[in-house]
Amino acid sequence: MVDTFTFRVSEDKFQLQADAEFVIKINGLVYGDVLTATASHTAGRFQDFSFAGDFSSAQQISVTFLNDTITAGADRNLYVDSFTYNGATVSGASAAFTNGAQSGASTGLYKTFDTAAFNVNGFGGNTEVATFTSEGVNRFFNMQTGGHFFTISAGENAQVLSTRPDLRPEGIGFGGFATDQGAATEEVYRFFNTKTGGHFFTTSEGERDEVIATNRDYKLEGVGFYDFVVDKGAATEEVYRFFNMKTGGHFFTASEGERDQVIATNQDYKFEGIAFYAPDHAGTFVV
Repeated sequence: MVDTFTFRVSEDKFQLQADAEFVIKINGLVYGDVLTATASHTAGRFQDFSFAGDFSSAQQISVTFLNDTITAGADRNLYVDSFTYNGATVSGASAAFTNGAQSGASTGLYKTFDTAAFNVNGFGGNTEVATFTSEGVNRFFNMQTGGHFFTISAGENAQVLSTRPDLRPEGIGFGGFATDQGAATEEVYRFFNTKTGGHFFTTSEGERDEVIATNRDYKLEGVGFYDFVVDKGAATEEVYRFFNMKTGGHFFTASEGERDQVIATNQDYKFEGIAFYAPDHAGTFVV
């Protein structure tokens, strides 16, 4: 089946200079090229931008304004007058999410990056949907101390493989983001345990500061990677944390089976619950 959608838009032109520009986004990712509105909103005109394809995986389709300008009382604005998806039309003012403002039956986008987003295919959220692409956090076992070393960096991973024969690669431990993905994610601070050669992670600034102040065995290495603040459902998995009461080190796993095995067979490890929520590694998904 071919899906179709249409945005009906109009603009306030800035002193007869450049017209309003915008992009279409599907699940937070830009779809197609930069578009230009030329129909005058004040004159009651409009123009339609229509698209066809397989949009069955879309949860949200949006318009983002790109080039606001205001000076001496003249202002360039973009208006979303209506949105049609597979033949069903709603007013622009009925956007599921916007950081613009209602203007009659339209949504007015008055600042650069203002967005009007419309839910499709039964999605019911009222926040802006975003698409994330995650990477794998590599896990190594320290055969000398029994600790675990983790890294999301491809360069650090290659260096460890070539220079540290005492660190045995165990594959991907869990997923993460190498860079900040905005409000949906949080910093995961990485400490190096100089005693065990392993890593300790925390998302808590309070715990981070307490470790810095009270535990000389731990060296703060900064942000190791970024993961989710809360459970995002099927797109994420819990990362469980254990404390090794014998060595003072920590162990992290996203595997429920490995978690249960450690609880059942290793009395040296104290289960401390969920450390953070990780994305499925090496995947692109929508939350």
